[in-house]
Amino acid sequence: MPNNITLEQKAFLEIKKAIIAGKYQPGTYITEATLVNDLGMSRTPIRRALMSLESSGFIKHYAHQGSMVQNIQVTMIEMINFIEFRLFLGTGSIEKAKRKQLDFPIEEMRESLTKMKLAILDGESELYFNEVNHFNNLILQPSQNDLIMETMTKLLNRFTAGSIKYFQIRKNSFLQTLAAYEELVCYLEKKEFDEAKNLYSDIKRTIINDLL
Repeated sequence: MPNNITLEQKAFLEIKKAIIAGKYQPGTYITEATLVNDLGMSRTPIRRALMSLESSGFIKHYAHQGSMVQNIQVTMIEMINFIEFRLFLGTGSIEKAKRKQLDFPIEEMRESLTKMKLAILDGESELYFNEVNHFNNLILQPSQNDLIMETMTKLLNRFTAGSIKYFQIRKNSFLQTLAAYEELVCYLEKKEFDEAKNLYSDIKRTIINDLL
């Protein structure tokens, strides 16, 4: 964990990690008093962290009871549906870029790919999926559609946490996916949009087949 994060950020990450790990089970209540003891922190950063966790969908606050842990697990079918939804939006964004000859944030995409590779090598599942989400959101930038980006942000709050259990299932294929993403960025940089759209579709279809 970085040394320069605030106590609020540290509390957020620790509580989120505990929820994902199953320490705090869905349907159970966690209170500020419990978290003060568990984390060894004061109430103020914990209270603020709980607000962020509620907005991210990990908990739901009930007055005079505490914060109920929400079910963040996703089924295989839900995961496949999400990937298909992302495929639909991504190919649409590439098609719009083709029509209007728009640029993609190439350098930022390459930086994200570098972080993905490091996460794979270090076995950092959460960091990997966070970067995958960031990379795919960069593909959506040319859509210039705030509603699409807002919708994806809400979905990612659930699916990022739920995706972690699939890390080991697909870990062996991650480097192959990464190589395909690198080729995709080259197509986008050269504005070879038809090739990029076909490759993006192939990548997502391969991921779905790996999950079946």
